[in-house]
Amino acid sequence: MRKAGFRYDTSVVKIFCSGIGGIGLSAYAALQQAEGHRVSGSDRGEASPVIADLQKGGISVSTDQSGDALPPDTDLFIYSEAIPEDSPERKKALRSGMTQMSYPQALGRYLHGKKTIAVCGTHGKSSVTAMAGKLLTETGMDPTIVVGTRMR
Repeated sequence: MRKAGFRYDTSVVKIFCSGIGGIGLSAYAALQQAEGHRVSGSDRGEASPVIADLQKGGISVSTDQSGDALPPDTDLFIYSEAIPEDSPERKKALRSGMTQMSYPQALGRYLHGKKTIAVCGTHGKSSVTAMAGKLLTETGMDPTIVVGTRMR
Protein backbone atom coordinates (compact mmCIF):
# COMPACT_ATOMS: atom_id res chain seq x y z
CA MET A 1 0.00 0.00 0.00
CA ARG A 2 1.19 3.48 -0.83
CA LYS A 3 1.07 6.36 1.62
CA ALA A 4 -1.24 4.58 4.02
CA GLY A 5 -0.22 7.00 6.77
CA PHE A 6 -0.14 10.22 4.74
CA ARG A 7 -1.05 13.45 6.44
CA TYR A 8 -3.11 16.09 4.69
CA ASP A 9 -1.02 18.98 5.98
CA THR A 10 2.48 17.82 5.06
CA SER A 11 2.46 17.48 1.28
CA VAL A 12 0.39 17.72 -1.85
CA VAL A 13 -1.83 14.66 -2.04
CA LYS A 14 -3.30 13.40 -5.32
CA ILE A 15 -6.95 12.62 -4.53
CA PHE A 16 -9.55 10.92 -6.74
CA CYS A 17 -13.21 11.11 -5.72
CA SER A 18 -15.62 8.50 -7.12
CA GLY A 19 -19.13 9.96 -7.00
CA ILE A 20 -17.78 13.52 -6.90
CA GLY A 21 -21.10 15.00 -8.06
CA GLY A 22 -22.78 14.35 -4.71
CA ILE A 23 -23.22 17.34 -2.42
CA GLY A 24 -20.98 16.04 0.38
CA LEU A 25 -18.15 14.62 -1.70
CA SER A 26 -18.16 17.67 -3.99
CA ALA A 27 -17.67 19.91 -0.94
CA TYR A 28 -14.83 17.71 0.29
CA ALA A 29 -13.20 17.78 -3.17
CA ALA A 30 -13.44 21.57 -3.44
CA LEU A 31 -12.04 21.96 0.08
CA GLN A 32 -9.06 19.72 -0.69
CA GLN A 33 -8.42 21.54 -3.99
CA ALA A 34 -8.49 24.90 -2.17
CA GLU A 35 -5.91 23.55 0.29
CA GLY A 36 -3.53 22.83 -2.57
CA HIS A 37 -4.09 19.14 -3.17
CA ARG A 38 -4.59 17.80 -6.70
CA VAL A 39 -8.16 16.57 -7.00
CA SER A 40 -10.01 14.82 -9.81
CA GLY A 41 -12.99 12.52 -9.85
CA SER A 42 -15.81 10.81 -11.64
CA ASP A 43 -19.56 10.78 -11.59
CA ARG A 44 -22.42 9.55 -13.73
CA GLY A 45 -22.83 11.27 -17.08
CA GLU A 46 -25.39 13.78 -15.87
CA ALA A 47 -24.42 17.47 -16.04
CA SER A 48 -25.21 19.41 -12.91
CA PRO A 49 -24.46 22.80 -11.34
CA VAL A 50 -22.33 21.00 -8.72
CA ILE A 51 -20.10 19.41 -11.37
CA ALA A 52 -19.93 22.71 -13.28
CA ASP A 53 -18.73 24.47 -10.09
CA LEU A 54 -16.05 21.82 -9.54
CA GLN A 55 -14.82 22.18 -13.11
CA LYS A 56 -14.73 25.98 -12.80
CA GLY A 57 -12.55 25.45 -9.72
CA GLY A 58 -10.03 23.43 -11.74
CA ILE A 59 -11.18 19.93 -10.80
CA SER A 60 -11.30 17.45 -13.67
CA VAL A 61 -14.51 15.40 -13.62
CA SER A 62 -14.93 12.35 -15.83
CA THR A 63 -18.24 10.72 -16.68
CA ASP A 64 -16.39 7.43 -17.22
CA GLN A 65 -16.61 5.24 -14.11
CA SER A 66 -15.06 2.17 -15.74
CA GLY A 67 -11.77 2.73 -13.91
CA ASP A 68 -10.01 4.24 -16.94
CA ALA A 69 -10.23 7.78 -15.52
CA LEU A 70 -8.51 6.77 -12.25
CA PRO A 71 -4.89 7.99 -12.44
CA PRO A 72 -2.43 5.25 -11.48
CA ASP A 73 -0.44 7.61 -9.22
CA THR A 74 -3.45 8.49 -7.03
CA ASP A 75 -2.52 8.71 -3.34
CA LEU A 76 -6.02 8.68 -1.89
CA PHE A 77 -9.21 7.21 -3.38
CA ILE A 78 -12.37 8.60 -1.80
CA TYR A 79 -15.73 7.12 -2.69
CA SER A 80 -19.33 8.10 -2.13
CA GLU A 81 -21.39 5.65 -0.11
CA ALA A 82 -23.46 5.29 -3.31
CA ILE A 83 -20.50 3.62 -5.06
CA PRO A 84 -20.70 -0.17 -4.48
CA GLU A 85 -17.67 -2.17 -3.36
CA ASP A 86 -17.64 -4.09 -6.65
CA SER A 87 -17.54 -0.95 -8.83
CA PRO A 88 -14.73 -0.92 -11.42
CA GLU A 89 -13.07 2.12 -9.84
CA ARG A 90 -13.04 0.71 -6.32
CA LYS A 91 -11.74 -2.63 -7.58
CA LYS A 92 -8.98 -0.89 -9.57
CA ALA A 93 -8.01 1.24 -6.56
CA LEU A 94 -7.82 -1.90 -4.42
CA ARG A 95 -5.67 -3.75 -7.00
CA SER A 96 -3.38 -0.70 -7.24
CA GLY A 97 -2.88 -0.55 -3.47
CA MET A 98 -4.33 2.94 -3.15
CA THR A 99 -5.53 4.09 0.23
CA GLN A 100 -9.34 4.04 0.09
CA MET A 101 -11.83 5.81 2.33
CA SER A 102 -15.51 6.54 2.20
CA TYR A 103 -16.49 10.21 2.18
CA PRO A 104 -17.51 10.14 5.88
CA GLN A 105 -14.19 8.48 6.81
CA ALA A 106 -12.19 11.02 4.80
CA LEU A 107 -14.07 13.97 6.27
CA GLY A 108 -13.56 12.57 9.78
CA ARG A 109 -9.85 12.14 9.14
CA TYR A 110 -9.59 15.67 7.75
CA LEU A 111 -11.36 17.08 10.83
CA HIS A 112 -9.27 15.09 13.33
CA GLY A 113 -7.67 17.53 15.76
CA LYS A 114 -9.67 20.52 14.49
CA LYS A 115 -12.36 22.35 16.43
CA THR A 116 -15.59 21.15 14.88
CA ILE A 117 -19.29 21.91 15.14
CA ALA A 118 -21.52 19.16 13.79
CA VAL A 119 -25.24 19.64 13.21
CA CYS A 120 -27.54 16.62 13.14
CA GLY A 121 -31.24 15.99 13.17
CA THR A 122 -34.18 15.31 10.91
CA HIS A 123 -35.03 18.73 9.46
CA GLY A 124 -33.18 22.04 9.20
CA LYS A 125 -29.57 20.82 9.32
CA SER A 126 -28.45 22.78 6.26
CA SER A 127 -30.19 25.95 7.42
CA VAL A 128 -28.72 25.73 10.92
CA THR A 129 -25.26 24.99 9.51
CA ALA A 130 -25.49 27.97 7.15
CA MET A 131 -26.63 30.25 9.99
CA ALA A 132 -23.81 29.05 12.26
CA GLY A 133 -21.31 29.66 9.47
CA LYS A 134 -22.68 33.15 8.89
CA LEU A 135 -22.50 33.97 12.61
CA LEU A 136 -18.93 32.74 12.87
CA THR A 137 -17.93 34.69 9.77
CA GLU A 138 -19.67 37.86 10.95
CA THR A 139 -17.82 37.70 14.28
CA GLY A 140 -14.45 37.71 12.55
CA MET A 141 -13.74 34.00 12.51
CA ASP A 142 -12.69 32.16 9.37
CA PRO A 143 -14.64 28.88 9.48
CA THR A 144 -14.53 26.09 6.95
CA ILE A 145 -18.14 25.12 6.31
CA VAL A 146 -19.26 21.79 4.89
CA VAL A 147 -23.00 21.89 4.39
CA GLY A 148 -25.42 19.53 2.63
CA THR A 149 -26.59 22.03 0.03
CA ARG A 150 -25.30 24.75 -2.24
CA MET A 151 -24.96 28.12 -0.52
CA ARG A 152 -24.51 31.65 -1.80
